[in-house]
Amino acid sequence: MDDARDRRLFDRITLRGVSDDDCPRKELEWIIRATQSAELPTILTVAQETGMRRSEVVGIQREHLDLMHGVVHLPHTKNGRARDVPLTPRAREALRRWATGRPMRGRIFTMQPGSVTRAFIRARRRARQRYESMCRHYGRRPNNAYFRDLRFHDLRHEGTSQLASVFAIHELAKVNGNVDTRMLLRYYHPHGRELAQKLARSPLGRRQLEEMRREREGELDALPLAA
Repeated sequence: MDDARDRRLFDRITLRGVSDDDCPRKELEWIIRATQSAELPTILTVAQETGMRRSEVVGIQREHLDLMHGVVHLPHTKNGRARDVPLTPRAREALRRWATGRPMRGRIFTMQPGSVTRAFIRARRRARQRYESMCRHYGRRPNNAYFRDLRFHDLRHEGTSQLASVFAIHELAKVNGNVDTRMLLRYYHPHGRELAQKLARSPLGRRQLEEMRREREGELDALPLAA
């Protein structure tokens, strides 16, 4: 699989005069609505939210899913190293709903990696067909980029990009399972303003601001009193 792909999901799909309920803004929502699989919606949500690999998502064991603390443990991964993956609130809720009423041990999904890919391709094609049909109905020109060349693995890139705004690169490496941190550098595009704010909020920044405040107070105290 090509880890260098940078296909991002569209999240601003609109048709003038059509409500968001009828025309979802998010590309993945179209695909979720289009699938006939009961498991795929949860699998897609978890993949996008966590950046987990396809095999890791479908292999989740109920006994390794800690919904109280929002963590899933992966004892077997592609690089051979076990890791813990934190769950976003959306991923946590999706897994909670799916796991409710199911056995407390064993895999929570029955789909295999190959069947996930096939179901994803079918749903993606069906979503494109529905989108084009809606465009024809409302006399709109469809955007050729929507749903084109979208692969399941792109959800890993989407999830990792999202988490890169939260975790430092060494933390993201543990979450993502990528042993080569150089591969993760492409997810980091901080603006100078963001770095300046982070520096000001850091222990170093707070300490220096406090020192400067005291220096200013000392300078004011040293000023001669007005007659």
